[in-house]
Order: sequence, then C-alpha cells, then structure tokens
Amino acid sequence: MLAPRLARTQAPAADSAAVAQVFLDCQRAFCDGQFIRTEIAWVNFVRDRMLADVHVIVTQQQTGGAGSEYTLSFIGLGARANLQDTAVFATQLGDTDDEIRRQLVRHLSQGLLRYVRGTEAARQLSVVYRPAATVPRTASRGTKDRWNYWVYRIGMNANLNANSNFKAQNYSSRLSANRVTDAWKLQFNARGEYSNQTYQLSDGELSRIQREYGGNADVIKSINAHWSVGVNTSAQQDLFNNYDLDASFKPGIEYNFFPYSEATRRQVLVRYSPGFRMANYVDTTIYGRVSETRPHHSLVVSGDAVQPWGSVGISLNASQYLHETNRRRFGVFGNADWRIVRGLNFNVGGGYSYIRDQLQIPGTGLTDEERLVQLRVQATNYEYFMFTGLSFTFGSAFNNVVNTRFGGGGRSFFFSF
Repeated sequence: MLAPRLARTQAPAADSAAVAQVFLDCQRAFCDGQFIRTEIAWVNFVRDRMLADVHVIVTQQQTGGAGSEYTLSFIGLGARANLQDTAVFATQLGDTDDEIRRQLVRHLSQGLLRYVRGTEAARQLSVVYRPAATVPRTASRGTKDRWNYWVYRIGMNANLNANSNFKAQNYSSRLSANRVTDAWKLQFNARGEYSNQTYQLSDGELSRIQREYGGNADVIKSINAHWSVGVNTSAQQDLFNNYDLDASFKPGIEYNFFPYSEATRRQVLVRYSPGFRMANYVDTTIYGRVSETRPHHSLVVSGDAVQPWGSVGISLNASQYLHETNRRRFGVFGNADWRIVRGLNFNVGGGYSYIRDQLQIPGTGLTDEERLVQLRVQATNYEYFMFTGLSFTFGSAFNNVVNTRFGGGGRSFFFSF
C-alpha cells in the first residue's frame, strides 16, 4: 500500500473531514502506535472514539505454535455505522517486533480502505500488488508440519541485585512441550527456582531462602464450539508453603456460552473439576499431619468482553475439600475499563478471597524475623487487593505528528553535571 504523506498537524474541522477519522484501540494487544501513525498517513488517528468514523479494536491471543493470533475488529461509526468488518492474521514464534508491526500495518491498511472511500484522501491512494516469490512463511491449516504441531521451549534466568545492606540472587529454569490443534490441546511444563535474599541487621545477617520445583500437564479435548473436556495433573515442592510434595489430579469439563472462536472479543465460561490432592509436608501441620490425600473439587465461572466503550472481566472461583466440607475457598476477581465521556476514562479492579482451606500451616510458630521477611506461610482468613484510576485528556484530537527526540526509552545514557 503506497500513498503520499498527508499533513499530520492539527487540522481545522473542514480539512479533517477530507480524511477518515480512526480510533485505534489496542488495550489487549501489542501495537506500535508511533510506527502505525508514521506508516498510515492517509487517515487521522484521533484519541476519542466519539470523534471517529471507525473504531478499530485489536486483540491478541497465543497460538499453538507459540506465536500470536491478532484479530482486528472494524466498527463503523456515524454515517459509516453499517460498515463492519473483521481481519485475522497470525505471527510465528521468533518473529521480531518489526515483523509483527509491519503485518499489523498491512492488515490495518487493507481493512481501512472501505472507510476511506469517498474522502479526499482516497484520490491520492493506490494499491500495489507484489506476487510472493516463495511460499508464505505463515502456513495455513492443513499444511504438512514436520514437527507435527509440537513446540518446545527451554529457558534459564539468573538475576543479582545488591547494595551494602541487602543482597538478592535468583536462578530459574523452565522446560515446556506443547501441541495445539483444533481438536486437542496438550501442554507439559517443568520449572525450578532458587532465590536467596540476605538482609544486614544490627546483630548480624538474616537470609530468606526459597526453593520451588514442579511441573504440570494438561490434556484437553474439543468436543464442539461450546464444550471441552480435559484433565490436569501437577506436582511441586514449595518449601515456603510447607510442601515437600504437593500433587493433584483433576479431570474437568468446560462450557463456553459463546463459540470459542469469539474468545478474543467475548466469552462466558463455566468449568467444573473434581479430583484428588496429595500432600507431604516439610513440618508437621497444626492438625498433626505429615501427609494426606484428600478428595477435592472446584468451580470457575468467568466472563470477559471487549467492546467499543471499553472492557470488563470477572471471575468467580470456588473450591472445597470433600472430607471436611467446611475446608473451602471462595474468590471473586474483576476489572473494568470504561470510557465515560469524551476524554474521560475510568478503570477499576480488584479481588477478594475467603480462605478456610489451609491444611498445610506448620504446627511450630513463626519468629518475628520469619514473619518480617515471610520465610514461611502464615494462616489467614482472607486476602484482597484493589486498584482504581481516573484520567481526563483534552486538547488536540487530530495531531498525528510523531517526534521521538529525547525519547531514549532506556536505550540511551544521559549524563548530568
């Protein structure tokens, strides 16, 4: 798509009508806004959907090949309200940010063409087709895959942070093997982590050492557009939570009230998982046990929606041991982003957990130092968190100028004397 650059300084109302007004909504996906504005110079990108001719919602979800599937929803507004469209493309594992943003620009340009028709900018546009010299890099469904859809990952990390009063080191490793098709979803993961934090106190040093090793496996079968079944198994060693071994086996069934194909924009899920949980403890618990195997079940109800006015998500989680039904946990979590009026945005979120299922609490008490640096798990009846924010933006709505001077983004060093 080639086009002459249009003026992108603030334009009067009469001139701004010569090009399509676009509100780009990338809350749920990676978008390089500066690059998009530089490459697509034949529309005006506005900061408020109430000023736009078309609202473009970009969402992103991971593919079975460890890449991403992008969904672009074009929603016409005002005189173009009858124009609705959707574009989908996939990136591959190993694609650079530049390759991804260029694909996004290409599909965004193609989708915007119908909304530009009839504007003055359309007279300056031309479409150029370049035949592919080789087979496209993104294989379509049904193409023979020599890896049979398996994707493997190996990773290791080491971190060190220190000053004269504190020192922290962390080492972690991970291994995964995943195979995702329309019919099956297979995920196998293993991980290990070691961390050591040392504090300098007035009477010596205090160290906080944590070790965690574990893995999990998921085997999930698609039944139809709404139903899925699967099984999850996991095992881990978590010394902070007093587990020498914490293992579980949980088959489950899930129903989505909307087709799974619409998951990037909206979904309402109900998942039920009965099973067993086995534990070997490092220290004898307050209930006098060093190991136990208990029947257990859980229920998850969650909903998520991305709409032109914003986004909202909520999740209800309940779990219970069946040997003693009063050993249970209930949690609710949610978040919302709402564009109230032009330029005014509000976001809120939080969660609360009612906790009565801590079977692993050690029988020995904690010292004040152990409480201070959280060396071991402590009994609690609840947990909660929350956040909220409000922002108001006003001023120029049509300024598409990109100026990156002194915008080092952490890649440059500045010295001051």
